[in-house]
Amino acid sequence: MASNVVNNNFFDQMVENSKCITDDYGNLVILIFLVLYASIFVYEVPYALLVFFNNWLVKILLFSAIIYISCKNFTMALVVTIAVLITLMVANQKSTL
Repeated sequence: MASNVVNNNFFDQMVENSKCITDDYGNLVILIFLVLYASIFVYEVPYALLVFFNNWLVKILLFSAIIYISCKNFTMALVVTIAVLITLMVANQKSTL
């Protein structure tokens, strides 16, 4: 009985937290941030964070999150995918230098 209550609370929290993905204004703010990040800020990311993105477990978690986001909002999933791929490309470029 207690685990059922915990599961219901967990799923209620998931629905409540995923409203920013489906909300128009929240969606717009996230998209603007991701476009700015992918175009300007990715080159200023510290090397330690780029090494973190180069971990295989982090890549699996990122692409799992992209799959989840694509079920809610395809446009945001596409922009997130581009931002992640640019980050991984920069991480690969800086690790070979």
